[in-house]
Amino acid sequence: MPSFSRTVAAVSLLALVASILVPRDVAAHKAIAPPTDVQSYILSPPGSILRLRRAVAKAHKQHLRASRKEHRRADRSAQRQVQDGPWAVANGTFCNLCETVLAVASDLVENTTTREAFRHDMHEVCRAIFNSTSSASNLPEDARARLVGAWVEETTTSSSSLLLPSQRVAANRAERNNDDPSPPILDKICDDIVDGAIDIILRVSNYKPNIPNVACADFLHMCLQPCCDTDYVPEQVRLSMELDPTAAVMPTHWGPPVKQTMAIRVAWATLKLPFESRVRWWPTAGAPELFTATGTHRTYDIGGWEGFLHSAVMDGLHADTSYSYQVGGEPRGGDEPIVWSDVFTFRTMPSTVGDDATPLRFLTVTDMGWGPEAKDTQRRMMELIANGSTSSPLRTLTETMHLIVHPGDVGYADGDQHWWDVFGRELQNVTTRLPYMTGPGNHECVFYNCTAYKRRLWMPPALLPGQPRWNESGQPPRDAMYYAFTLSHTTFVMLDSETWLDTPYISPDQQAWLNATLAAAVARNDMVLVFMHRPLYCTSNGDVCTKEAKYLSSLLEATFLHFNVPIVFCGHVHDYERTFPVAYGNVSEGSPIYVVNGGAGNREGQSRFVNESVTWSAVRSRALEFMIIEVSRNVSFHAVKAVTYDSVDLSIVDEFSIVRRV
Repeated sequence: MPSFSRTVAAVSLLALVASILVPRDVAAHKAIAPPTDVQSYILSPPGSILRLRRAVAKAHKQHLRASRKEHRRADRSAQRQVQDGPWAVANGTFCNLCETVLAVASDLVENTTTREAFRHDMHEVCRAIFNSTSSASNLPEDARARLVGAWVEETTTSSSSLLLPSQRVAANRAERNNDDPSPPILDKICDDIVDGAIDIILRVSNYKPNIPNVACADFLHMCLQPCCDTDYVPEQVRLSMELDPTAAVMPTHWGPPVKQTMAIRVAWATLKLPFESRVRWWPTAGAPELFTATGTHRTYDIGGWEGFLHSAVMDGLHADTSYSYQVGGEPRGGDEPIVWSDVFTFRTMPSTVGDDATPLRFLTVTDMGWGPEAKDTQRRMMELIANGSTSSPLRTLTETMHLIVHPGDVGYADGDQHWWDVFGRELQNVTTRLPYMTGPGNHECVFYNCTAYKRRLWMPPALLPGQPRWNESGQPPRDAMYYAFTLSHTTFVMLDSETWLDTPYISPDQQAWLNATLAAAVARNDMVLVFMHRPLYCTSNGDVCTKEAKYLSSLLEATFLHFNVPIVFCGHVHDYERTFPVAYGNVSEGSPIYVVNGGAGNREGQSRFVNESVTWSAVRSRALEFMIIEVSRNVSFHAVKAVTYDSVDLSIVDEFSIVRRV
């Protein structure tokens, strides 16, 4: 007889699995999953998870979407009433109880000595839920029959069916007649559900999130996570590059410096929604001249998160000029004055940026989390960008950095929305001074299909060369997380290598966009720097550096070689590794150099190298690290200089240069 605590934990975990089966925000991510042949080649999730996801999607697609939206609205309304009303204490009690129960379930699954007994308990609960005569059943009869039929269809079309032909006939008859499934079929469905529940816990635990917090806040709707300590004071302020319609067109050939204006986007968060999202800015020195702009806002409610995300553009900025700025908004419900943030300052790039005398200089990190593991790297960023550095060799670089590039695994929130807020506050002294350009990683996309990333980080749209900034409806022409921008004669290309299944993928749309973008950059004779989260070349972490890297190479390497891309920056693997120039696994002069720059620090720790025999790997290091890149150009040559620093002692881990004739 199962214990009461194990039964409660089993019910809670099964409820969690039921809410996870249909991914969130699927329509917003064009590259939902790799095609079937790719799944069979690289996917590690067991068949139970894939069968269940597809079966539930087929059986309930329209019904569940409508009912989920309605239920979520009702849940959120009830939660807000509880939070604001006299039942706030009760809401906190339910949240604590939920987290306690899910903690027990997680411990039972992760402990190998209790896992089998817990598996048996969950199977009994599953049978009771599916049994139409049980008071525990919450499944309408027609929904239950549709689910069984869809599950049978999945097992029939898979490479190895789990049912005998007679069982498939019986299941199909039950679906048509709206009958209960036979016991053998029910056992096999519950096997998939229970195996899926256990696998979800074990897989998610590899990401080291707070499982009870994530599950109770989002999937079970028991907890709220407000973004901020106050209602209207802006926080998590962040700059990013923005296309400026008033800017002069960059020259398409090497020539004299061109005086131009530029634009910077600023984003921030508040707990409550003001009447308007506003930014004001002015030149730090000289005659006071105040500029203002009204922005926009958006929000989301996954993970129990509460708050609003704002964005506005400071345009018409002159080159090589220091600006001060504030963001804020007018509170609702009264005549209170606008609540402004602190005053922040940034400096625009000089008009000669990218030439020999003024190299384009940026810092790049990947896989940098919040918390103690990333503190050394974050401290060096603060010294270099925010506070000034008295430490050689960084002293000469202070005040000359132009932007930061972070291609994936931005903060390691892993579904816990509070951690997004913590990371935003931790880096605010850096992100208020320099544009912080990001790309998606698996730790953003495996949880809620990248929703928080897409809402919080206001990156440029995926424009094709010559395409207008907005379409006729006033929206970006593509809902994509890949993009490109050009500074002087350097084109930055950020790719999206992710799916919500935690697998690599480059969609056909993205491949077509990449080809057009690289062709335009080559026509301008630009230096091209490519960034993406997952690597094409690495020598650690098993499947990541074998099957997955091989798959990405099959999609991208020919393109990189065709357009003569000099360097590709990646992460995902938590170490530093640089290749020699390499083409299809062979050292080849003039081919791209691939850099894994994933050692900035996070709670998963550093990776270990497992393949020491390859000839194309030039440098390996497990140090906590970050990179500083300089790009310069004169009438004859275009050059990239890269230096990798140890975040702890600032020793040089690696340095290399690439020179291309103009």
